[in-house]
Amino acid sequence: MSDPLAAGFNPQVRPPIEGLVVRPIRDGDIEAISEALRDLGSPAQPERGLDRGREGLGTFLTAWLANECVGYLTVHWRSSPRSPDEWKDGRTAYLEDLIVAENKRGLGIGTAMMLAAETMAHERGLSRVTLGVGVENDGARRLYERLGYADAGLDPVADRGRFQRWDGETAEWQETWRFMVKDL
Repeated sequence: MSDPLAAGFNPQVRPPIEGLVVRPIRDGDIEAISEALRDLGSPAQPERGLDRGREGLGTFLTAWLANECVGYLTVHWRSSPRSPDEWKDGRTAYLEDLIVAENKRGLGIGTAMMLAAETMAHERGLSRVTLGVGVENDGARRLYERLGYADAGLDPVADRGRFQRWDGETAEWQETWRFMVKDL
């Protein structure tokens, strides 16, 4: 099943820099963005994003500048499994893994991707957007606060896991993060 809202998505958000395009991942993008994702994240993310879109569960937003992938954001049309029960009402989107290429940060790309995700959530009839932010990630927290997100007042979550890097090696990560929320 394909997600018609994601397939025809064209946000009415003015790009912060000339030529920036924010859109859901497309079938032909995997190879084109693989080089960028070597620096930005896990190799499995684009494929999972395509699958989520086909299943109507979410999308993988990509940001493009001069035909180069410079960022991505995973959007889920359901709340995080760790969300409080009141957010599991079918009206809550969950955002994760907002990544912007290091040499492109501070240009408004992250803001454009967040606004595009919020627009898509609103168009789906969702009433709130939630996300997790690392307790030590002051830059991301400031961005989210500037966009209207507030600390949800929940206990911090200690999380850890593993992922396979592009070179085939398994890497471990751990982070303590807090939920933030924005009503649409």
